[in-house]
Amino acid sequence: MTTTRLRQIQQAVQTKLAPLPKTGPDLYSAAQKPAEAVKGYLQMLLGLVIAGLVAYNLIFRWHALPLSAIADHALTLVGGGLAISAVV
Repeated sequence: MTTTRLRQIQQAVQTKLAPLPKTGPDLYSAAQKPAEAVKGYLQMLLGLVIAGLVAYNLIFRWHALPLSAIADHALTLVGGGLAISAVV
């Protein structure tokens, strides 16, 4: 690549990045919406994984256990999922 082409690329990148806030409250408000979306998607994914694990264990592993043990295992698994989701 020639130096003029590299300069053109550098200028294009700088003009694309120019409108982005770089300090304090402006940066926070710009990043808040995408961060909340990512957080929501991760929490939904965790919920689906935990629901799948409960269904799998209920069908294939817990079917021979007494109902109280099934409830205990399910509540432990769901509680762990909620704790992980709260961390996100």
